[in-house]
Amino acid sequence: MTIVGNSLHSNDDDAIQVDAFLSRAGGLSQSVNISNNTIDGTSDNGVQMALHIYSAGSPSTASVTVSGNSISNTGDHGIYISTRVSNATLVEPSVLISNNTLNDIGEDGILLSNQAGTFGTLSQTITINDNTLSFVGYDGIKVRTTASGTGRCCRRT
Repeated sequence: MTIVGNSLHSNDDDAIQVDAFLSRAGGLSQSVNISNNTIDGTSDNGVQMALHIYSAGSPSTASVTVSGNSISNTGDHGIYISTRVSNATLVEPSVLISNNTLNDIGEDGILLSNQAGTFGTLSQTITINDNTLSFVGYDGIKVRTTASGTGRCCRRT
């Protein structure tokens, strides 16, 4: 999926939202590129992505790029990526957040929230570089990873 070169102004919710939920199915392969968009004014997140996998029979893979975006005047986070895995395996060989400009952000500038639940395996390679953040309400960049339940595993590089 590619979302490139859009201008979004005065949104009542997330300006860009990409969600994938998989439950009791085979597996998922996904590539998402959100680049060179202008977002000004949203009551929620500038960019929100969610990948939640529960009880997948085959390992899943996903690559994410959020790059070159200008995000300003958000009520919540500038960039928010949520990953959840339970009874499944997810490999994200590339999560790249780079060259974004974030200004006047209500909560965290960049928030990655990762969770491996019971029998969940999550492996990620995360790169966050060359972003410019100013006037951020909470943390500029926050990466939160939790593992809970039986047989869970998280690997982050």
